[in-house]
Amino acid sequence: MFYDELRSKRRAIRPPFFCFILGGLDMRCCIMLYRSRVKQAPRVLFFLFSAFILTVPSYGQYGPGPDQILDGTPVPRHAVRDNDLLWLTTVWRRIDVRQKMNQNFCFPQSPTQGRMSLFEFIKRGLLEERVLTAYSPGSLGDNDMFTDPLNRDELLNILREEKIVLTPSLEDGSIDTVRVEEWIATEDIIGFDIKERWFIDAEKSVLRVGIISIAPVQAIYDGETGEFRGTKTLFWLNYNEARYAMAKWPIYDRHNDLQYISYDDLFAQRKFDAGITKVSNVYDRSLIEYLDPKDALYQALLEHEKLRERELDMWAY
Repeated sequence: MFYDELRSKRRAIRPPFFCFILGGLDMRCCIMLYRSRVKQAPRVLFFLFSAFILTVPSYGQYGPGPDQILDGTPVPRHAVRDNDLLWLTTVWRRIDVRQKMNQNFCFPQSPTQGRMSLFEFIKRGLLEERVLTAYSPGSLGDNDMFTDPLNRDELLNILREEKIVLTPSLEDGSIDTVRVEEWIATEDIIGFDIKERWFIDAEKSVLRVGIISIAPVQAIYDGETGEFRGTKTLFWLNYNEARYAMAKWPIYDRHNDLQYISYDDLFAQRKFDAGITKVSNVYDRSLIEYLDPKDALYQALLEHEKLRERELDMWAY
């Protein structure tokens, strides 16, 4: 009955200009507006616009996909004045990528689906994009003050290892020696050392932490027996400089396949497990230098408890 009334009362008028705009979306929209009266056109237009809004897919709510680049905005840090620093200490930690909670740092071992391990992202940022600066850890591996930046040749000597491989000759069957260059891969990285500062903000009366630097740690094995010999710090990165690049590096969220966060978000949200290896002291030595491994682990737990109690003690009167 509604359409019969429209047919009986329609007038020969020119179609409104918005008929051609909406006609590109659905030809039925144009026909409906053309057959209707001008007074009823706004009502029809409102319902059509509402239907269009509800049917358009919203991709922004799902966040960036695995092959998309994040916005590149790092997590803003709290600005603290020097006069508001009530207490400060420096802590060194090691992120062991073999632990289950830290597997996001080492997987995938080869780039896939727009994701890479943290070490692969660092290599790309140093060699291809050249947005990062690596600093030498010194001959003893204890220089984390950013005093000696590495050039490209020095960096290649660190990331590439030359090995001698014995291969049989195809002509006479004799053994030939061949020099082969191998890149340090993700599976060679056993962890990451981070240097951070814990401080009390007197204005907010809270205990805060900020990461200063990060360094990949390589596992060293005996070439003949395959026995574990120790670890080696490759280089240090200034986190204040690197976090602008880390904000573009996606990382898989194990709790939600639709959400990808950046490595900067991961560090800011403290989604990792790291043990304390050194606390600022008058002798400037790490825990393992004067304690056996078992006692060093126990002392690391005590130092972590001290940090937690430091914030609780602020509210004791």
